[in-house]
Amino acid sequence: MILFVMEALMDINKIDLLLKTIDCGSMKKASEMLNYTQSGLIYMINNLESELCIPLLTRTHKGVKPTKECEELLPYFQQLVDLSNSLDKKISSLALDRQEQLYIGTTPAISRHMLPPVIYNMMHLNRNLDIKVMEDMHDVSEWVQNETVDLAVVEKGFSFDHKWIPLVKYRICAAVPLDFKHSGDTIKFSELKDLPIIIPEYNQYSERTDALRKLAEENGFTQNLSFSSLSATSLLHMVGNDLGATFLTSIYMPECPHDVKMYPLDPPIWRDTGIIIKKTRSLSAPMKQFISMMQEYVSSIDWCEQNAASPIISADK
Repeated sequence: MILFVMEALMDINKIDLLLKTIDCGSMKKASEMLNYTQSGLIYMINNLESELCIPLLTRTHKGVKPTKECEELLPYFQQLVDLSNSLDKKISSLALDRQEQLYIGTTPAISRHMLPPVIYNMMHLNRNLDIKVMEDMHDVSEWVQNETVDLAVVEKGFSFDHKWIPLVKYRICAAVPLDFKHSGDTIKFSELKDLPIIIPEYNQYSERTDALRKLAEENGFTQNLSFSSLSATSLLHMVGNDLGATFLTSIYMPECPHDVKMYPLDPPIWRDTGIIIKKTRSLSAPMKQFISMMQEYVSSIDWCEQNAASPIISADK
């Protein structure tokens, strides 16, 4: 009996096929119901008979019926199939209830202004989801590559060889002191030449920083203040204290202090923001949900002038 149970447990599927064939009373009917070829079904049952060394079916022109030995084994066969089904259900239930994780890499500004609403919704939809947000201005791309994080929300300059899912384009703005005399909703780079330019060097991967430096040179700016910091908010406060002008994306508009004004540049310069994922990384359910919710969120924010120009990549891919 122990040998029988061990052999049977090796392939419950064959026993299940046998039981369904007996219920149908016909190989032909059973093969149609189970979506097997008749020869394939016969092979599976013959194989089970060989494994158990017991004849299981009597074949006649009227169909099939269990042998005497098989009838004695039927209660045990049914128990094995029922136990297997219960085990599958329990495993599935445990899998759904397990503590899942989602590790997100990002930069400080995105962490403050883009992620909180999405993370809030994810936490309320997934009570067992453990979310960790890691922010930095330098190591995010490496975190993605090393799988320290599952994905990251960053400017395109971080993307390197990762899969890039575009989200939005933020327009670069000039931040100037409140008493700076200017009329209009936008500002030309040349209009700023009387102000020292505070060059933000907090982000080595910022894809437009070099373009800004080039514009400063082309427009004859001679006085620059180089400032290295992880906080763009510090740049805004330096501007508010009349140290000069700086350039930040519109993502910082919600935290612009009262003594600073921000004007979009004319002609416009854009910074792409999106999600990066290691190319060989498969998407977990929380990753797919996060991507989808980020895409939905960025379409609703009013301080972002433009959605990503490229087609949004489906989270299912």
